[in-house]
Amino acid sequence: MKSALRVMLMVILLCGMTDCNKKNPAGSDNDPVIFSLADLVGTWIGTAVKNSTTINLNLNVDETGKVSGSGVSSTWAITEDGVVTGGGSFGFISGGYLIMASAGWNLTMNDAKSMLTGTFNVSYSGLSGLSVELNKQ
Repeated sequence: MKSALRVMLMVILLCGMTDCNKKNPAGSDNDPVIFSLADLVGTWIGTAVKNSTTINLNLNVDETGKVSGSGVSSTWAITEDGVVTGGGSFGFISGGYLIMASAGWNLTMNDAKSMLTGTFNVSYSGLSGLSVELNKQ
């Protein structure tokens, strides 16, 4: 009787230590990826393209989500699902004039947290709906 009790206690203890009752142990490939603002922090390089227009982007994102570089001044936010949105301004030269236009972002981060894809909408003729691909450096 004592040995059967010891075996049961050992099994319970072992299962408690190894999570026997879980189908997918922590860290398995089936766990959902959770995104946070920290995943955006750093340098992102890529392009925004529409028809024959290509804008090269070299953006820096700080710990508060402030985005700067390549004429961009914006603030980004990210959901736990990896959807990145934001707004601000985009400055560029057109016809010898400095143009400042409002701009919005609608991006999605990949599960590896290394790429952002989506759209960059600039309130200026021909620059709405630019297709964006950015890679984290």
